[in-house]
Amino acid sequence: MIIKNLTFVVPVRHEHDFLELAFKATDAVNQWVEDIKAYKLVEQLDPESFNFAIQLSFSNAGKLEDFNTRILENMIGEIQAGIAEPVLYFESHLEKIF
Repeated sequence: MIIKNLTFVVPVRHEHDFLELAFKATDAVNQWVEDIKAYKLVEQLDPESFNFAIQLSFSNAGKLEDFNTRILENMIGEIQAGIAEPVLYFESHLEKIF
């Protein structure tokens, strides 16, 4: 199992918009992934923003690569298109070790 972790830095004033957009975008890709989980960072590192993580699980590297090639750009674009200013995000890939 490989988890694609997408972490977003969302301006406070766009929290509600982000959550709606992220739900719609991930709902549209659920057939490409094994599981989807979303989290909000408990500590607010910057009073101007919130951090959210969306974790998408893939059964193998091939399915992750297909998702990255075919789906990821559109999913991020859908989230970004609904917010008037850029939303910073970064990604990492996790593999369970124990």
